[in-house]
Amino acid sequence: MLIRKKILIVVFAMITGFAGLMAQTAPDATSHILEVEWANDVWTGTDRYFTNGLELGYYNPFFRKLPSSYILLPDKKGETVYQGLTLTQHFFTPDLHFAESFTNDRPFASYLLLGHRKISLNKEKRIRKQSELQIGILGRYSGGESIQNGIHKVLPTSEPVVGWDNQLHANPALNYKMVFEHGLYNTKGFELMSLANINLGIPYTDVGGGLKMRLGHMNDYFSGFGVNNKKGWQLYFFAEAGAKYVAYNATLEGGLLYDNAYVMKDIDRFVIQSRLGLAFTMKSFGIEVGQQTISREFKTGRSHMWGYVTFRFAF
Repeated sequence: MLIRKKILIVVFAMITGFAGLMAQTAPDATSHILEVEWANDVWTGTDRYFTNGLELGYYNPFFRKLPSSYILLPDKKGETVYQGLTLTQHFFTPDLHFAESFTNDRPFASYLLLGHRKISLNKEKRIRKQSELQIGILGRYSGGESIQNGIHKVLPTSEPVVGWDNQLHANPALNYKMVFEHGLYNTKGFELMSLANINLGIPYTDVGGGLKMRLGHMNDYFSGFGVNNKKGWQLYFFAEAGAKYVAYNATLEGGLLYDNAYVMKDIDRFVIQSRLGLAFTMKSFGIEVGQQTISREFKTGRSHMWGYVTFRFAF
């Protein structure tokens, strides 16, 4: 519990420190962009661990006027900047194919987070920075139980999931996320980038890094968001691989204020992740279909993978 309180103190200190930075040295991009992502492990025929996720993002130049913009990473003159509001809901379950093992498996957990995200692109230096402040709720009242059982009631081959009564207790969530990407090599039809990411707070505190590549017919990665109203089509394959050190994962270890009788005590601190898929864009519309894989997150667990689809609209 003491470690979790220290983590939250660090997050507040970071927010206070960034509050003095005037980040609006460059104008925001003028495009309005809507992004919708749905992820589920039904794509891979499993029903365990990370089992469903929905992420919504709306980018609008107006959001630079929000007070929270001053605690996001500053940008430099000449960079292209996008700011938006995000809504994220993820939920997790033990392996539902082995109901008798719930007490030796991942706890039922979910969270609902509202965020303010900023993306800065520097085409000349080939740098992409993303920062986001998220607040919300972890555990009960975040909607995981009602949505999963609602989906299972609609599907003719599924039964309501038993066990959500034992989900994590309700806890506040506050997270600060940063992602840094740097172009290492690019030629016509191929790009290679390094990446580093940091999460501070609840539900996640971790640090990681890796490599990312794109191959196909595409615009420069550091020139924009990927959808616009003027340019033509893009079609490319992408792949990403990396590792992270996990200092705290509230979906396994419980929240800051209230602990469940059962949470995971022995989690894997080093985790390997990968992502690959295909993306297509035609002017103001884009779609991305991919698969994500993660190594074992706790000692008695297994690796896991799930699929996702992302839609983007510019207007």
